Amino acid sequence: MSGRDEMPFAIPGEMAERVRAFDWTKTPLGPIAQWPQSLKTAVSMVLLSPVPIVMLWGDDGIMIYNDAYSVFAGGRHPTLLGSKVREGWPEVADFNDNVMKVGLAGGTLAYRDQELTLHRTGEPEQVWMNLDYSPILDESGKPAGVMAIVVETTERVRADAELRRSEEKLRLATENAGVGLWDIDPDGGIDFSYSRDSSSFVMDQENRVPMEHLLSRMHPDDAPKLRAAFDAARDPAQRSMMDVEYRILPTDEQPLRWVKIRGRGVFDAEGQCLRVSGTALDVTREREIQEALSRSEAQLRLATQNAEIGMWDMDVINNTNYASPRVKAMFGIPEDENPPPGDYFALAHRDDAARVTAAYQTAFDPNNREAYDVQYRVIGRDDGVERWVHARGRGVFDAQGQCVRVTGTAMDVTKERQTQEALRRSEELLRLATGHAEIGLWDVDNVDNTLTWTKPVRAAFGIGHDGKVTLDDFYSGLHPDDLEKTSEAFSAAMDPKKRALYDVEYRTIGQEDGVERWVHAKGRGLFDDTGRCLRVVGTTLDVTARKRIEAELHELNETLEKRVAERTAALEKTQAALQQAQKMEAIGNLTGGIAHDFNNLLQGLTGSLDLIRNKPQDVERVRRWAEAGLQAAERGAKLTAQLLAFSRAQKLEVKPLNLNALLEEMRDLLGRTLGPATRVVMDLSPDAGAVLGDETQLEMAVLNLAINARDAMPDGGVLTLVTRSLS
Repeated sequence: MSGRDEMPFAIPGEMAERVRAFDWTKTPLGPIAQWPQSLKTAVSMVLLSPVPIVMLWGDDGIMIYNDAYSVFAGGRHPTLLGSKVREGWPEVADFNDNVMKVGLAGGTLAYRDQELTLHRTGEPEQVWMNLDYSPILDESGKPAGVMAIVVETTERVRADAELRRSEEKLRLATENAGVGLWDIDPDGGIDFSYSRDSSSFVMDQENRVPMEHLLSRMHPDDAPKLRAAFDAARDPAQRSMMDVEYRILPTDEQPLRWVKIRGRGVFDAEGQCLRVSGTALDVTREREIQEALSRSEAQLRLATQNAEIGMWDMDVINNTNYASPRVKAMFGIPEDENPPPGDYFALAHRDDAARVTAAYQTAFDPNNREAYDVQYRVIGRDDGVERWVHARGRGVFDAQGQCVRVTGTAMDVTKERQTQEALRRSEELLRLATGHAEIGLWDVDNVDNTLTWTKPVRAAFGIGHDGKVTLDDFYSGLHPDDLEKTSEAFSAAMDPKKRALYDVEYRTIGQEDGVERWVHAKGRGLFDDTGRCLRVVGTTLDVTARKRIEAELHELNETLEKRVAERTAALEKTQAALQQAQKMEAIGNLTGGIAHDFNNLLQGLTGSLDLIRNKPQDVERVRRWAEAGLQAAERGAKLTAQLLAFSRAQKLEVKPLNLNALLEEMRDLLGRTLGPATRVVMDLSPDAGAVLGDETQLEMAVLNLAINARDAMPDGGVLTLVTRSLS
């Protein structure tokens, strides 16, 4: 039984509830109803206490603890309740053995910042605690248990240790760096501490001394600066950084020293300055270096004169500027000119001018003294050329903290910026191109064994989610018939000896939609110096539509030859019919002229024969009439030869021909053939000379050209025949 109802006390809280609900019959304590009054009283004291307390009852140290102790127990809570202390905290069993031995013997124990290693979260943990153990007496006055008050001090112990380490680091740092630490109260009393080179600071480390002691040893020109800086630092309205360099006057024992101090005021909640604290550093050597640097400026200018780095030096006091020839060239300024600094700033691109001015002012400011480091565009004064300049420099300050000059270097970085811009545009174009073209990007990281797919690649494998994908998703998504060739191509790309281009087309079966798609993938392996393939990166393109078109085109090509043959036969038939029609048209045009010519020939021939028949006795006339008849017959024979040539039935007779005469003889034939809508004009050069050829074939060639020319002028026109000598 739990004993909840028999508990003689009703105390609130988690642990009180757990104590009442716990089955104590399984422990040596027995049910709550049978507990002795001394145990009940002790439990009540534990549960009511706000500090972490655990009671260890009996020889076994049965544990009963309160809410505060449950927080300390961490992951061991609530299993510690009712357990034996040696079993509940086995890692410190020996320690608790001693506690139980002393406590049950009537003794007390007290530990401060006791270090123990506990397993509160399952892992060993180093902790520190304040522990107080005292015996609990039963009704007979004998010790029956031990009361333990447990206060964990781990955070404080660690904080104290960290503080000691920090203080030690600070001490070592200040000793090694020669830095002094100072603290000035609102009345001007200075507490100064340092370890080495005390003569630099001339301050008493044992006692707080007035500020006047320091001011009396200081250069007269620097004392007002220190006083003004102190007043501004302790002023609640200003709270300025106290940043001053001052000179310690020389003595017989030491030369003049330069000291730099930096510090800030510390204020309470009401804004009252409690103190001004900071550091002091002997910067004499730094000053000496600055002077040495000034002496070497001339040598530095000569050294950089022929290098790609230009040198510049702005004299703030006199508003003058020195610039090497290279710097002037960057600004489009002739080498023989020396414009003031403002002219250079005016040439900065309007979009960069504000950055340049801000960077220069920071370097010029004695409170900041930042490095002047800026890249900006300039527009050449005389050449108008836009260039990128990378300028670097620092301000040089005098003893009063005034910036007297800013000096540095400049480089023409136009090509670098153009390259960077080209790369940026290229990357942007690649992003846009792959996005608009739906080209997927993939990356197989062999080192981390990870796979990265963009959205188009996932779509090609039928994957709609944005979750993690693996190579198993890749191989399981391949069409079985394409798995082997794709795997071989990928292996060749990763092979350090082959380093082949991964270029393969394969089919995928959509993981979520089951759709078959065609993918064209390309990529290359990236290898380290040892030849190990670190990754394979590339692109994919869904070519399903192209593959479908190729299949349709293949099917079309299979029937194309037959259709072309049929179309060609039909075209040849049409062309033959057209040629026949054109030939018949030409013959028709010739028919009228030929009939007219034959009629004239026959009239001349019959007329001559008729005259001969009527007057056969007139020999002289008969001879002339017979000659006229023969000429008519010869013209008939020539006309017949022309007809034979047109029909391609005669033999060629190559001989010298007078081209002009031949064309003149064709004038009437051309006129009859071409019709009245076409006027024939002869432009014949007397120097044209003779040609070698067949007279009839030449006439037919001219006739065909004339017919083609007429057909090109459906509304009629002028056909001009021209002869010229080529020599």
